[in-house]
Amino acid sequence: MDVLQIIPAVKHYQWGSPDLIPSFLHMSNEQRLPVAELWFGSHPAGMSMMRTASGIRPLGELIAEDPEGWTGKAVKELPFLMKVLGIQEPLSLQCHPDLSQARRGFERESHLPWDSPLRNYRDGNHKPEIICALTEFQAMCGFRNLEDIHRLAEGIKLFELMKARSCREVFLHTLGMKTSELEEAAQRAESRKDDPPYSVVGRLHEIHGADPGILAPLYLQLFTLAPGEALFLGPGVLHAYLEGMGLEVMASSDNVIRGGLTAKHVDRRELDQTAVFSHTGSPGVVPEEEAPGVTAYPVPVDDFQLKSFSRGTFSLGKEDSLHIGISTEGTFRITWGSGQKISGRAGDAFCIPAALSEVLLNTDGMVYIASGGQPA
Repeated sequence: MDVLQIIPAVKHYQWGSPDLIPSFLHMSNEQRLPVAELWFGSHPAGMSMMRTASGIRPLGELIAEDPEGWTGKAVKELPFLMKVLGIQEPLSLQCHPDLSQARRGFERESHLPWDSPLRNYRDGNHKPEIICALTEFQAMCGFRNLEDIHRLAEGIKLFELMKARSCREVFLHTLGMKTSELEEAAQRAESRKDDPPYSVVGRLHEIHGADPGILAPLYLQLFTLAPGEALFLGPGVLHAYLEGMGLEVMASSDNVIRGGLTAKHVDRRELDQTAVFSHTGSPGVVPEEEAPGVTAYPVPVDDFQLKSFSRGTFSLGKEDSLHIGISTEGTFRITWGSGQKISGRAGDAFCIPAALSEVLLNTDGMVYIASGGQPA
């Protein structure tokens, strides 16, 4: 088996940037299409292709022919999905189910066509995820503490919101607000746009009008990540990514429960039953230096792990797992076997089968590598 170039599936969602990912991939975009996501994995909603000696083939097809050789002895399919996100406009307000919820929801919606826009559940898997910034990256995720929510509500005279005794009450109250109330709140927020939460309310209002989700910055925490900083989002964490380019790794799933800020299917009842309505502190991931040039991003799940490799030569493939890597800076060269090698530059990606245990990576820049373990 060989290390192969992996070609991602491209998603042109409306919130995508026409510049971030095209510049990253050194490609022109004369039509100025929004390029939102690159998918690296075997999920049927966005299957990656592999450049093999016999031509271009789907990754899922290769895995099916030799599961142990590609994904290892522990699993029979790829347990993770890696994406690059290029965000110009905020994503929908959303959360993801845990494993039992996903299985129940997928079964409950089995009467719907797989690609139905009314689906919340397109598979029976959970979707914990890590987002690592590649540029300055803005996100809102996880509830603020109630005292902070009341303070922000008071700042734009949302006195009824100040009476809420729980994060869930706050959320449900905003969903029940009239259009006129939302418009007035947005106008008051605009007058205080030097304060980040109110500024984001104003921006969301410009894009989505009187959608109740425009008030999410009052009850969700705001984060601005520098390149290399990361957040981990477990089941039920309400969030929306706002702007920037990031590397996202998750369990292999496309289950999204939306609550607003989108033209797609919104299921607020399902979100009410899925979201974690409590202040759980910062979701920030503390990177750990494993060795000179090697940084790990620890996550509390077994479906995937993420590491970065900076300026040096590194031995890969010791774990019994498929590896997907992408260069984000500089150039790289990979050697294995009896002198086989491939090379690339920023934007190029590769896949290392589990069967290859002696692989060397050399880079003068930065390479991120995701690998997978035992699914939950």
